[in-house]
Amino acid sequence: IIVRPDLVYKSERLRDPFQGYIEKSPVVVAGVPEPEPMQVPLPDLEIQGLFWGGSFPQAIINNKVVKEADMIQEVKIVSITKEGVTVLFANREYKLSAPGLSNLKNSPEPQAQGGRP
Repeated sequence: IIVRPDLVYKSERLRDPFQGYIEKSPVVVAGVPEPEPMQVPLPDLEIQGLFWGGSFPQAIINNKVVKEADMIQEVKIVSITKEGVTVLFANREYKLSAPGLSNLKNSPEPQAQGGRP
């Protein structure tokens, strides 16, 4: 029988290898609120059409055909559905509605139902 001693690992007085050498502490001035980070506005994106029924959905945005995971004007296309397009820009998610849906919502007259008269 081989008797082995129990080893106990102690990390006392050792530096965390995932932290930098110099600790940076935030500077807080009493009575002065922290400035809010600047928000960059979403670039102008115009949806001309949606193709969502096939094997992979596509959209026509600013006269360019794009699919999910494509980039257009530094904006990433997250998902394309019949309701519209979800995009990611500056770590924020935006939902752009389909062009037909926005026209239906703004119309003052009642919309006709599909089917036979």
